[in-house]
Amino acid sequence: MAVACRGPEVRRRLRALSRWDCRKRSGGCSLIVAKDATEGLVPRRPVTYRDLRNTPGRVFERLAEGEPLPLVADGTTKALLIPVEDGDVDTALDAWRRGRALLAVARLQSEARRTGAVALTARKIAREIRAARRVRRARESDR
Repeated sequence: MAVACRGPEVRRRLRALSRWDCRKRSGGCSLIVAKDATEGLVPRRPVTYRDLRNTPGRVFERLAEGEPLPLVADGTTKALLIPVEDGDVDTALDAWRRGRALLAVARLQSEARRTGAVALTARKIAREIRAARRVRRARESDR
């Protein structure tokens, strides 16, 4: 999950919660943190779809405070509204994509530890790849 860096206080809180990676950019920094590290950063009072539809000004005021807002519909969180500073959508989108990639890698690593794939040697990995390719070629030749 990507969190916009708001200065030393946010960095201090995140450092205490989990691993973090801060990359300086012009006009500030983008902060990428693990999903569990955002606990306590997302406000308890979510925005409902009805709030967004009926009183968008209030939602924008809350976003202007700099906190991400969970968007809830039918009792479940559907999205996370994050403030974009200075209209820099590209940087925010880039941070979100990097955050998703980090979460995907973390899930893959966790699954590898759980299944024991971490202990595979390069030779065993190459053997698995060759076997998978043989199966794929056989399947393609049967068509």
